[in-house]
Amino acid sequence: VLVVDVFFGISGFLITRKLHDEYQSCGWINLRAFYWRRFFRILPAAWTYLGAMLVCALAGVITLPPNALKSCLFFWRNYNENLGWYTGQFWSLMIEEHFYLLWPAALALLAPRRARVAAVLSALVIGAWRNWDAAMRLMASVFPSSISEHRTDSRLDSLLWACVVGLSFPLLSKTLRRVRFGRFAPVVFGVLLLLSGALKSEGVGTAAQSIARPILIPLMIASTVAFPGGLVGRFLDLLPMRFVGKISYSLY
Repeated sequence: VLVVDVFFGISGFLITRKLHDEYQSCGWINLRAFYWRRFFRILPAAWTYLGAMLVCALAGVITLPPNALKSCLFFWRNYNENLGWYTGQFWSLMIEEHFYLLWPAALALLAPRRARVAAVLSALVIGAWRNWDAAMRLMASVFPSSISEHRTDSRLDSLLWACVVGLSFPLLSKTLRRVRFGRFAPVVFGVLLLLSGALKSEGVGTAAQSIARPILIPLMIASTVAFPGGLVGRFLDLLPMRFVGKISYSLY
């Protein structure tokens, strides 16, 4: 799950930075162009995979439960269980797709300053809702507990905090560069992220971790971008890492 949270953090940060730069240079965001790019970036690979699964199912090689493919095609796979292992990884893509439908339009409508406030408030509400739901089992009668961490309404803050950091990146980057040891910020945030993992226990520890992790991950990502010549930046710039980064979505 941590790896997926990192994926969410990278996605939210990069998408927000691109949309913010477009807004700053043009005064508006071309949503049609954005969705066109997302269509060709994500859906061809997803449809190719689903097509391969359909062929395998028709050939009797694998067994696909009813609605397994349909739930992926119409973006509600992450609200279902018992739809088989072969489409299980699509839960994170469903959250991404829901994010793409909501955030760019919100940013275009509200403009960066108000969108940042809206993202902070929304992320806080989702974090509080996730912990309240887990403690009181409010949705247990509607959704199985096994998909509680896969629902958009309980995981979208991982992307929203990355959006907040993306909108705040110029100020964050300038602040880190003024700090004497600012270039070590990615390592510091990484250590704090690992320490937050040690809090994973029942009760307060779990709640603290679930709130800290979505914030620390985009801070670690942004500080790495702020210091591309740092240790983490140089490692990620190695040819094998760059190659994996280019094919990471299709590989997943």
